[in-house]
Amino acid sequence: DRTVGSQIVPIPTTYAGDTVELFMAFITADGSQVSNSIYLGSGTAN
Repeated sequence: DRTVGSQIVPIPTTYAGDTVELFMAFITADGSQVSNSIYLGSGTAN
């Protein structure tokens, strides 16, 4: 169930301390369908 899951997305260390804008979207396993993206807000990369 997606509501109980979590994900850590690694990003380059050169972004450490920078403010990043966060978006999320979903895609089917075969790539045939893609959801609209949703803005999650901003955060600080570490």
